[in-house]
Amino acid sequence: MEWPSRSALGAAALVAAFLGLTAVRYSPPAALPAGAPRSSFSGERAREELRRILPPGPHPVGSMAGAQMRDRIAARLRELGYAPELQDTWACSAVRNCARVQNVLAKKPGTSGKWVLISSHYDSVPAGPGAADDGSGVAVELEIARALSGEPETRNGVLFLVNEGEEPGLIGAEAFVAEHPLAKEVGAVVNLEARGTGGPSLMFETSPGNGPILDLYARSVRRPATNSVYYTIYKTLPNDTDLTVYKHAGLRGLNFAFIQGESRYHTPLDDLDHLDVRTLQHQGENALAMVRAFSGADLDALSGPDDAFFDLFGFATLRWPEAWMPALGIAALAALAGALWRALRRGFVRAGQLAWGAAAALISLLAAAAVAALELGVLFVSGAVRYLYFANAGPAWIAFWIAGFAVSIAIASAFSRRAGAIGLWLGTFSLWAIASAVMGTLAPGLAYPFVIPTLAAAAAAAFLAKGATAKLPPWAWLLPAIAAIAVWLPLAWLLYDGLGVVGLAGSSVAFALILGPLAPAWGSWRRMRLPLVASAAVFVIADALAIAAPAFTRDDKQKVDLAYHLTYRDGAAPEARWVATPIAGGLPEPIRKAAAFSKERQVAFPWPSFFKSYLAPAPALSVPPPAFTVEAAEVSGDHLWVRGKLASARGALDAGLVLPEARLAGLHVNGKSVPATPAKSVIAKLTAMGGWVNVASSTVGSEPVAIDLQLSGTEPLDAWVWDATPGLPDEGREIAAARPEVAQPFQSGDRTLVIRQVHIAAGK
Repeated sequence: MEWPSRSALGAAALVAAFLGLTAVRYSPPAALPAGAPRSSFSGERAREELRRILPPGPHPVGSMAGAQMRDRIAARLRELGYAPELQDTWACSAVRNCARVQNVLAKKPGTSGKWVLISSHYDSVPAGPGAADDGSGVAVELEIARALSGEPETRNGVLFLVNEGEEPGLIGAEAFVAEHPLAKEVGAVVNLEARGTGGPSLMFETSPGNGPILDLYARSVRRPATNSVYYTIYKTLPNDTDLTVYKHAGLRGLNFAFIQGESRYHTPLDDLDHLDVRTLQHQGENALAMVRAFSGADLDALSGPDDAFFDLFGFATLRWPEAWMPALGIAALAALAGALWRALRRGFVRAGQLAWGAAAALISLLAAAAVAALELGVLFVSGAVRYLYFANAGPAWIAFWIAGFAVSIAIASAFSRRAGAIGLWLGTFSLWAIASAVMGTLAPGLAYPFVIPTLAAAAAAAFLAKGATAKLPPWAWLLPAIAAIAVWLPLAWLLYDGLGVVGLAGSSVAFALILGPLAPAWGSWRRMRLPLVASAAVFVIADALAIAAPAFTRDDKQKVDLAYHLTYRDGAAPEARWVATPIAGGLPEPIRKAAAFSKERQVAFPWPSFFKSYLAPAPALSVPPPAFTVEAAEVSGDHLWVRGKLASARGALDAGLVLPEARLAGLHVNGKSVPATPAKSVIAKLTAMGGWVNVASSTVGSEPVAIDLQLSGTEPLDAWVWDATPGLPDEGREIAAARPEVAQPFQSGDRTLVIRQVHIAAGK
């Protein structure tokens, strides 16, 4: 058996070195201690700020715990020398959820009359304490407020906004842009979010025309983690943050978030113990740097062309106008085509060798995708995957990455005799060149990972030398290989954090793509047999460990909500049922045994719903239903105009009216209209599922909510009114106690939901 050549060992060492660099650079930095200089951001100080203000449990919009947190935030701002004010108003979101919100604002005035807005939210979901989402953002704001409190006046003032009602649909941000007088004077926004409990602070979204903002970001942020691929893909995902509202109002800015530890997101484990203080440090450093940059900038000059951009392993941000990408993509294709023509003309390579090389590159990617898909299937069938994320992702991560490595080397080695080193190399980049031209034209924000390595390859091809056999100097083929690693490895590294197990499968393909430019280094199958056998052994061991590992643990629990539903239908006795809703995976056996739950998932509501649950019969308790009292219903033209009041006899904060979406032509809640902000969030899609729409209020309590409806058509309408309170009734105590220690509530948490059928008709 022949040993791998020095070129192969050197290529493997190069990849290993860059993997190590990536692991280091995309881990958050160490937190500065509480005794750090006053002007610096300290993660330890921010954690102490959060410890002081965070309630011990959930604090959703309108809750007493939320009010206590709000009071502590305002008190802390006063201690820091600010004069906080309260914006107390009613507002609605684009997903037709409305609430009374109380936003906390504080000002550090500047000289221009313009403001830099730094925004976070203090409400949590009902299921969790929200230490990361978004207590971390509040803590970052308070630490930044402390750092800036003693600094001289700057060109632009800094406006601190800690809003309420983000979780039910960005309601606090909507209230600010719609009603606060300073909203029209804001020239830049720094928004803080979280979708996990750790990891690096990613700048994943900007406003349109982001060139000048990215210029400030590149010059100000010490450890960047960003690229236009994140931004381009995020625009297509069903997610919104408060920056969506600010952008729709014409404000410019950027969005920071961290995404590791997604299994704790919107659960009881989103607590202070699980929030990584290093992540607080990175998030705060980035936010403070941008607030300072914006506070000294000409905010009227922040709009310009969009940029394509990426960070170079967290050392620097490279950017250029996105409008260049079509030309650069075509230039990469033309340059590589020129290199191919010269190589063919001078006899460095034959057309058949190029074809074999291109085939090797394509087959390598297809094979990596096939192996990754097969591996996903094995993990799903074995039960190792019951959710998008693993409780222990290490073994699966190794298995998918080593699969991409082994497939790439195996295919390159198998084709090396027919293609030759130059054929493999130029054949690989011929595909990259085609992708450069296509992506540069159709998706400029996604094109740079193809264009940059292809341009580097075309430049390196100029050094093809003819001796006994045509060859490239080692440094020449290393140049495009390093370029490919630099642009693709950070993307592949964070795929799992962003997309879960699907991202791991994508990382196999991405890693095979990264290794494509190194194809000439591997040599023959005989030389690479030992590394391939070793890779196969590592793959099998890692795969076995991934299958053997528990799907859920005490730190990464299954998300399972429990509920009691009581439904009042006209002319029928109340229907009661227990409802168990795992977000993924089956129903835990202890819960199934605690009640006679159905074997299959079913729709739990009297209207269509995307989510299906396991149902069990329950006693019909004496719980008063909510009411929608029609005060006026009049026909005008081909519309029915209805004025009514939504009320909860048991003082529930959350209540709503569910009706056919096709009938809803106009809506006002407590005199507020639903904003026209385009909503692409999951909430927006789920509330419209099945042709029905939910008009909800998150702060009903003992105060009825006025709802004015404009309905298409004049015929009577059957609808449903509901209200919800936290927790199960006492009769469900055993079911709640049966939830295993590796399961937990999520999002809305356990609750008691009472539903009543209502009829709406003219004259009622």
